[in-house]
Amino acid sequence: MRIGLPLMTTSAAPGELARIVAAARDIESQGFQSAWIHTWSVPPSGPFVAGMDPLAALTAAAGATSTLELGTAVVPTYHRPPPVMAQGALTVESAAPGRFVLGLGVSHKSEVEDVMGIPYEPPARQMRAYLRAFLPILDGGPMDHRDGRLSVRNFQIPGAERMPVLVAAMGPMMLKVAGELADGTVTGLAGPRTLESHIVPSILAAAEAAERPRPRIVAQATFAVTADEDAARAALRAGMAGYATLPAYRAMLEREGVARPEDIAVVGDAATVRQAIRRLEDLGATDVFAAIVPLDEATVRRTTEALADCAG
Repeated sequence: MRIGLPLMTTSAAPGELARIVAAARDIESQGFQSAWIHTWSVPPSGPFVAGMDPLAALTAAAGATSTLELGTAVVPTYHRPPPVMAQGALTVESAAPGRFVLGLGVSHKSEVEDVMGIPYEPPARQMRAYLRAFLPILDGGPMDHRDGRLSVRNFQIPGAERMPVLVAAMGPMMLKVAGELADGTVTGLAGPRTLESHIVPSILAAAEAAERPRPRIVAQATFAVTADEDAARAALRAGMAGYATLPAYRAMLEREGVARPEDIAVVGDAATVRQAIRRLEDLGATDVFAAIVPLDEATVRRTTEALADCAG
């Protein structure tokens, strides 16, 4: 079971890139196997918030680390046409050979249409078309592809070598796409019940039907080692309220049978964290992408230590 921590970026202030690089170095030194960078933050109100370009930031972090796997969770496909995405991804792969995992997602209708003014297509259809145009570029071959609005003609990146590509998949059709075409999935607000009954069996079945290798399943989960459970869940509620308003995440919470993101957080002592990690592994997760509730410095330190013990 691989365990990774997030590399958050919601600013482009001076020193932000240096902070990301230092955080990646610190995550590696604590014994974690991976670090995953976010691209957007969804506040309860106001604008969507972004920070440094994730692929550029990981390229910088690659030079400060030697064993740490670096992943995106996730880069929205609407932001970058396949040739542009391929150039950025291959740059990270070149800086961290064998240590980069590209997580892709279609984002959300409110982000794509409201922020960028781009018509939002049915998610699974858009991702399938995108992967069919994008993946051959990573294999180094010339690309000529047209599928609806997506068109790539007479394009090639010589010497390209494919890195693992994961898809943020929650619904049945997107899990089918991920199992058939990609190397796995990164979950979002999916609790253990949803993993067991929906995500794991769906993507495994799709991969098996397509005669593809067993997919990687990166389960996002939130943890807090603290005796003050109410305060931890309240802090998470304040930070995650915007996510619960997005239909795709709302569907995951409904599948889980809970009302809010904080309801699926793992809060308790270090033994509670270890038990939750073991359960995720038993359910079929290959990785845990662990967010930590920033209740206070002591909680962050205790939670990081508990997760590092599991990573070791």
